[in-house]
Amino acid sequence: MWSQDECRQFFSRVFGLDLLDAESDSIYEFLSTNTATAMPRHGSPNAGLSPNVLQTFVHAATERTGLTLEHGRFKKVREEILPAAHFAILLRKLGYGSFLLVPDDMPNPDISLVKIDSSLGPNTTHLDALPLEMMYAHSHALASARGESEAEKIANAIIEIKF
Repeated sequence: MWSQDECRQFFSRVFGLDLLDAESDSIYEFLSTNTATAMPRHGSPNAGLSPNVLQTFVHAATERTGLTLEHGRFKKVREEILPAAHFAILLRKLGYGSFLLVPDDMPNPDISLVKIDSSLGPNTTHLDALPLEMMYAHSHALASARGESEAEKIANAIIEIKF
């Protein structure tokens, strides 16, 4: 498991949220007792969070800093985490089940979706995950993309932004 300091640094890097001591203690204790991991990274578990919990962290970070999501501090949140959370909510509404999101502060993938399966016991230490490379394509990127069809324009905008 991470050290408490590594956990605090993860939340700062990924969510732009500087945890208060009591929050850090509570989150670290929760993560220490819930160690299922989507993708082991150097032997350490990642944090799987529901879209609602992610939104709570994002709201706390923007409220404390007085910054909007447009600020550079929240680039990962704005361009990766929130689109993935919206995708997880869409999947749930379409009947595909509920998912936890596992944001990663490594370069690839951005996020993994882990399907919540109530039939798995509390001692499950590894879950299947779907890695996602997330992005937010601004309207000006789509408008300036070249291509004959809408699909081509979207593909070219993605290629330009990501590669």
